[in-house]
Amino acid sequence: MDATELRPGTTLGGDFRIERPLSSGGMGAVYVAVQVSTGKQRALKVMHSSLVLDPTMRERFEREARVGAMVPSDHVVEVVAAGVDAQLGVPWLAMELLHGENLLDYVARRGPLSPSEAAEILRPVCHALAAAHARGVVHRDVKPENVFLARTQSTTHPVIVKMLDFGIARVAADARTASTAAMGTPMWMAPEQTELRSHVTPASDVWALGLIAFWLLTAKPYWHAGAHPGASVAQLMREILFEPMVAASARAAELGAAKLPPAFDAWFARCMARDPAQRFPTASEAGNVLLTEVLGVGPLPGPAPDPSSPRWPSVPPAPAHAVNATAVPIVTAATEPRRGALGLAVGAMVGLVGLFAVAAALALWVYLRPGADESSRPPIAVASASVVPSAAPVASTPEPAPVPSATVAKKPPPSSPPAPSASATPKEPPPYNAAVATNAVKVKANWATHACKQMDGGTGYSGTVTFGPNGLVVKVSVNPTFPASGRALCVRSTMTATRVPAYAGKETHDVPYHVSF
Repeated sequence: MDATELRPGTTLGGDFRIERPLSSGGMGAVYVAVQVSTGKQRALKVMHSSLVLDPTMRERFEREARVGAMVPSDHVVEVVAAGVDAQLGVPWLAMELLHGENLLDYVARRGPLSPSEAAEILRPVCHALAAAHARGVVHRDVKPENVFLARTQSTTHPVIVKMLDFGIARVAADARTASTAAMGTPMWMAPEQTELRSHVTPASDVWALGLIAFWLLTAKPYWHAGAHPGASVAQLMREILFEPMVAASARAAELGAAKLPPAFDAWFARCMARDPAQRFPTASEAGNVLLTEVLGVGPLPGPAPDPSSPRWPSVPPAPAHAVNATAVPIVTAATEPRRGALGLAVGAMVGLVGLFAVAAALALWVYLRPGADESSRPPIAVASASVVPSAAPVASTPEPAPVPSATVAKKPPPSSPPAPSASATPKEPPPYNAAVATNAVKVKANWATHACKQMDGGTGYSGTVTFGPNGLVVKVSVNPTFPASGRALCVRSTMTATRVPAYAGKETHDVPYHVSF
C-alpha cells in the first residue's frame, strides 16, 4: 500500500488512529494520529513497504526504529512505538507530535542568520549528534528537513530544537535499489554514502554538519548544483566527488552572501575533507571547535554517562590517597559473579571493624592490667568517628585506616598564616559591555519573532531588558501589556532568557528591544 494514501480512521499497530495527513517525503508520509490507549495526539510516520520486503529487513526495521531511545539528548525526537502493521504490511513510527517548522522552512522565511543566531540552532544539533556518536549511533541523513524548531509549553524555553529520523536512514540505505527516490536528495550526503555498500562513520554526519553551518550563515547551499532546480544528480555528484573544493568564504563571495566568521574556512575545510579519516571524527569535536573558536560561544556539555555500560561503576571510586588493602572494592556492572563481589565488600568491612575491635581490646587490657600504675599506662588511641562514620552509606569513599595503637600526633599550627598566592586572588569582573548586551538582546528578539509567531496577539512589542551585575535578567517590560495575550507572554518569557557576561559594579542596565510579527 502507498504510505501517502491512508485514510482518516485507519488504525495502525492496533493503537494509532489516523486523523489527517501532515506531510510527505521521499521515505513516506507523516500523519496526525490519536493514540487510542492514552487519547494523546502523536505524529505517525508511515514508510514505504519496500523497507521491509523480507523478514530480516522487517526485524531490523523494528530494531533500528527504536535507536533514538538510545541517544541521551532532549534534542532527539521521542519515539513512542514502532512496528510493521500486520494487515497493511507498512512500517510505521509513532513519535511525539511537534508544533513549529523545520529548519528548511525557517531559513527560507528568515534568510541568513548571524553567527550568534546560528549558534542557537547549531548547539542543540551538535549536542544530539555528539550524544548519538558517543553511543555508536550514526544518523546518516542529517539535513535541514530533519532539524525541527518545536514550540514548547515551557515558560523558560519557548522553542526547542529536535533532530528527527535517527536510525531509519540506516535501514533505508540497506534497502534501497537502483532508484534513489527512497533516500531523497543527496545534497547533504558525504562521498562515502554514494556507494551502494558504504562504510558510514560519525565523520559522515560531520560532513553534513559543515554544509548545514554554511547554509545557515549564507541561506544558500554550498554546491552550485544545489542552487539550480534543473541540475541533475550527476552534476551534483561531480561536484561532491571530483571538482576542487573552494574555500567557504570564497564560495560565499561567489554567491553574494555576507562574510563568514574569520575561523570558519579552516573548520569547514576539515569537515569537508573527502577522506573521512581527515575530518573531525565525531560531532563532539567538530561542534566544540565550531562553537568556541568560530562562533565564540561556550562548548558543548559533556556526554551523559551510560549506566548500562560495563565500564560505568555503580558506586563512586575511592580517591587515590584512600586506596589501601582494606578499602572497599568498587562494584561494577561487569563484576562476576555479583554475589561474590558483594560478599567481598561485606567481608572487607567486617575485617576493618574487627581490626579496630582487636586494637581497642588490646589497648584496654594494657591500660587495666594488674600492677600497672597510672604513670606507666600508655595513652589510649581513640578512633575518631570521622574515620568510619556510623551514618555514612557503605558505598562512601573510605579514609586511610589509622595505625591501631599509635598515638595521634597533632601538627602544631604555623606561627603565621601563609601569604595567599597571586593565583588565589579573585579576578575582578570586566566592566559592563553595552555592545555585547545589545547584540544579545537583538538575538533573543529575533528568536522571539519565530518562537511566538503562531500565538495570538499584536503585530509588535517593545520594551526593555534589565540586566543585573551577574549577567542575568532582572526584569523585562513588554508594551503593550493589555490585553495580556499569549504572544506578549511568550515575548516576555523569551527575553527573560537573555544572558550577558557578569560585570563589575552594582548598577543595573536597561537595553531596549522590539519584536515584530
